[in-house]
Amino acid sequence: MTPYTAKLLYDNFYAIEEGGVRMFLILGQDRAMLVDTGFGTGDLKAFVETLTDKPVFVVTTHGDGDHLGCHDRFEEIYLHPCDIDYISSKGKPAPAIHPLWDGDVLSVGDYAFTVLHLPGHTPGSVMLLEKNKRILIAGDAVQTGSIYMFGAGRSVPTYLHSMEKLNAMKDAFDVILPS
Repeated sequence: MTPYTAKLLYDNFYAIEEGGVRMFLILGQDRAMLVDTGFGTGDLKAFVETLTDKPVFVVTTHGDGDHLGCHDRFEEIYLHPCDIDYISSKGKPAPAIHPLWDGDVLSVGDYAFTVLHLPGHTPGSVMLLEKNKRILIAGDAVQTGSIYMFGAGRSVPTYLHSMEKLNAMKDAFDVILPS
């Protein structure tokens, strides 16, 4: 039995749940974007293939283990470079990745996500803002539960600065989707 469930949130936009961790799958005409790969308790790639037959690339919101558990199942991975060393320090081999920079735009189907580098939770934490649809995929930096700020690479002052930056942008989005 698969540990994953999927819920359609918007046209071609799914939330995938895995035991308290949420990932997102956005479908385009030629490819799909998977945001994070969870704990790795199941075969996420096989589950995603039940939702799309398009090639899938992965965007990683940050380098915590519950967001990169199935990285080894996907070939094309994007991650902010500041989290490469963070992943390595946790004993996780850094996969072959493409750098993801603040201001980059990732287009998939009817969605165009702007990358926002908002460090603090981890050095390379990013959020994805879909300006036209006013949706923010927040990773772990904004959520209703606890935000863990202990361990290597965490910085409360940096996190607070990032949240001030995000607060100044609050008129750009109506929906926040936490991981």
